[in-house]
Amino acid sequence: LERVVRLAPDEIDRLDSQPVIKLQQNGNQVVIPVVSLDLVAGAVVGAGTESDSVSIVVMRLGDQRLGLQVDALRDVRNATVSALTHPDVDDLVQGAAQLEHDEIAIVVNPEALMRHHARGDGTRSQAARTAAPIRAAQRTVLVVDDSVTTRTLEKSILEANGFRVLLAVDGIDALDRLRTADVPVDLIVADVEMPRMDGFGLLGALKVDTNLARIPVIMMTSRASPEDIQRGMELGADAYLVKQTFDQRELLETIGQLI
Repeated sequence: LERVVRLAPDEIDRLDSQPVIKLQQNGNQVVIPVVSLDLVAGAVVGAGTESDSVSIVVMRLGDQRLGLQVDALRDVRNATVSALTHPDVDDLVQGAAQLEHDEIAIVVNPEALMRHHARGDGTRSQAARTAAPIRAAQRTVLVVDDSVTTRTLEKSILEANGFRVLLAVDGIDALDRLRTADVPVDLIVADVEMPRMDGFGLLGALKVDTNLARIPVIMMTSRASPEDIQRGMELGADAYLVKQTFDQRELLETIGQLI
């Protein structure tokens, strides 16, 4: 990470249709290509907001430089980066860092990002390109999991494909969210092992509530025994996905079949 800059929008030029910025480096003018972090991450890019400045992070790998346009520059800090073993994490993710109030920041791997750009892989990661966004029409999905890392990753996947996402930490929290949500929930993705009320307990509570029984439920859990799968289906789960073999395409295809 070489430097961060804020520029006026008219300071971004175009060279062969590629956005570029021109900066002074050791007395010489350097032309640096610019890409958007939204597109690199495979996110759904909104219309954006009018602003009098553009925030760009300039990265360098050897003699190559790349400007990464971001929504905002928050702060600079030291942090311990933990590896992520979720099956859907691709090489653009370095890991995760825990912030205040149990928030999780996904840490981007700058070298992998620049290698993707240098190879001409386009502006989206392989995982994002292979899982085409579903026409979600702003359907709402409730993700129920006591793991903050799992909740964050599933939320990222779903929001990148156009869904509105609500979060709950266990079955009791999920029932509270369902009964007080400002928008109707179209589908639930729930873990099994959770404190207070587990996923099986949540399934049972849903099926006896006439206002909630119609909502499709996908169980997403590491409990892969035939007995657990049979129990989940008998309690009314519409699908049962195992975390160890999970990939985002399977989740998105299953959601597409249910709503």
